[in-house]
Amino acid sequence: RALECHQKHLEIAQQIGDREGEGTALGHLGYVYSDLLGYETAIEFHQRALEIGKAIGDRLGEATPLGNLGTAYAEISDYHQALDYYQRHLALAEQIKDRAGQQRAFGNLAMLYDSWGKYDEAVYCYRRGLALARQLEDRAGMAVMLGGLSMVAMRVGNLPQALDYAQQALNLAKQVEDLDAEGTAWGNLGNVYAERKDYEQAIAYHQRYFKLAQE
Repeated sequence: RALECHQKHLEIAQQIGDREGEGTALGHLGYVYSDLLGYETAIEFHQRALEIGKAIGDRLGEATPLGNLGTAYAEISDYHQALDYYQRHLALAEQIKDRAGQQRAFGNLAMLYDSWGKYDEAVYCYRRGLALARQLEDRAGMAVMLGGLSMVAMRVGNLPQALDYAQQALNLAKQVEDLDAEGTAWGNLGNVYAERKDYEQAIAYHQRYFKLAQE
């Protein structure tokens, strides 16, 4: 259903010569195809959206597809290409003072660096993303960044800090009633307690995660 709606949006935008609307529709189609595991098709749509943004001088319309392309390449494990697009997204978002875009780019870079075991770089990016989320009063975004910091702290063996970050993330997720973020926070707490070999508590937290995931 979503696919049909976005395809219709694209057709109408093309018919009336609405280049900005065409770029937006292509971006949405890219999201849908990513969800359907059609990442190669998603990349094609995001690339076309990027080209339209450049053609009409829409800097935000250029920045957003850069981030989307990074995510699509990360999904097919082309991490060096993903890094290039994430860095280009961040650079352009900084040029146009798009703080929400910068926050997203730092979060994406942090996750990529974390997956590579580049923990210093991951921490730097998560902290920059957290600072931007605070400026924007985006508590859900703050919860995501704190959750990422928690997992990095756990991986480097700083369990007290990992626990503190995870608890902060949980509190924020509850405040904004973000069930996805809350579930992730419960899962992160479970992981930290498992590392502490407190398996009873770890199981209890993971059960909270699974309960929210089912909801």
